[in-house]
Amino acid sequence: MLKELRKQLEPLNSKILNHQFIKQLEEGKIELNRALELFRQEWYIVNHDVRSIAIMFSRAQLEDELDFFYSALKGDYNALKLLKPIIKEEEVKPNPAS
Repeated sequence: MLKELRKQLEPLNSKILNHQFIKQLEEGKIELNRALELFRQEWYIVNHDVRSIAIMFSRAQLEDELDFFYSALKGDYNALKLLKPIIKEEEVKPNPAS
């Protein structure tokens, strides 16, 4: 199930990784404050996603469902831990413009 989903999401992942914002960020053409705002918003979103995925994991009944939600939970939790030192803030609130 997970392999099939990854294959289906491959075109979307490629679009994201090749987006101009990401390319300009890698090239150092994006102001740090602008990038930090993106990371803050991502942290806010992923922080809530982790909780939602944990609920779905707790309700999974089949082994492939458990595997899928465990993998998703682990990935999002790792992302959360990677983002926190970058944003260096105690409290992150949603951007009212998003």
